[in-house]
Amino acid sequence: MKRYTQRYLLFSYNDYYPSGGLRDVVFAFDKFEELESWYKVNDHILDGDYIDLFDLERREVIYMDEDTVLETVRELLKDDAD
Repeated sequence: MKRYTQRYLLFSYNDYYPSGGLRDVVFAFDKFEELESWYKVNDHILDGDYIDLFDLERREVIYMDEDTVLETVRELLKDDAD
């Protein structure tokens, strides 16, 4: 199993065919800017039915929705910026 060292895990999965657990992770990152850059060339990967963002430091899902709204995620992460 892959060991993630980044702070955030981005999951994307379909309602009918989720891969399950860490197989649904599509990107791992530390700062919003990394996610934003990745999303510019990989937005098609987030075509799943659901998007979850897990904070490994707080050990909780901090975003869960049927769509990815980068501005919403930016607001969630702004307090975590160093």
